[in-house]
Amino acid sequence: SHIAQKFSSYEKITNVLGDFLTDAVSIKGNDGSAMSLLKELSDMSITIMGVAANGDEISAVVPMLGFVREAVDIYGHLADSDVADKASGVTSTTPTASEARQIVEQLLSLGFGALQFSINKANNAGREQGRGQEPTESGPEQQTRVQNRSPDALSGMFSLLTICVERCAILLIQLPSNPGNDRE
Repeated sequence: SHIAQKFSSYEKITNVLGDFLTDAVSIKGNDGSAMSLLKELSDMSITIMGVAANGDEISAVVPMLGFVREAVDIYGHLADSDVADKASGVTSTTPTASEARQIVEQLLSLGFGALQFSINKANNAGREQGRGQEPTESGPEQQTRVQNRSPDALSGMFSLLTICVERCAILLIQLPSNPGNDRE
């Protein structure tokens, strides 16, 4: 987590950390440690998404979307069954399903939020400097850079949405539009 806080503003390090997190999320222990590992990896991913979203590079969010996609692929069915159980009034028999739902829900909300923030920030970069001054860099060159960075990020988002539809469609439909708000 220390590495994520200090170095995730560097795109190459974020890419490697994304690969590490994506590979590590598939590790399952027989002693019930899978949820603990998922929580630790998710916390690191959340830290990286926060740093990446505040940076200037949209592409820094993409590796974290890959991690979220893998986490949804592995744990999405548990999260979805917890949502379905709650909707039908059935008390979940395993705390693992509830914990998986909370983690997956948080990862999805923060992943989409970080991507949206990064794209908006990139689209607005260079449009206005302080006190309404003309931007130092604008025009076709600035727009081309934003357009070149966005497809990878959008591709990552659509890949994530695809796996959500396959593994946790009920959860996806019931995600709040604003993280932290209730579904009702």
